[in-house]
Amino acid sequence: MPNPRMNSAPAGLDPERDLPSGFWRFYLPLHQAFTARQQELLRGRHEALAAAHRGQLPDHLPASAATTGDWRISLPAR
Repeated sequence: MPNPRMNSAPAGLDPERDLPSGFWRFYLPLHQAFTARQQELLRGRHEALAAAHRGQLPDHLPASAATTGDWRISLPAR
């Protein structure tokens, strides 16, 4: 699966040198925590697209309390 250009660092990037001071220490744990999930979601999108190209179109999720229940969002008073 090709890596989209928008998700790739430029050649020669040195995060410690090229990013603002302290950013890499902030970003690296987030990257380590979420990259696997992001890649899993990306694989799912590719699989769904391939299935659609084969004529297997996606369907709606089954009804749930979120779509059938009587819920409201309360807005704070001004």
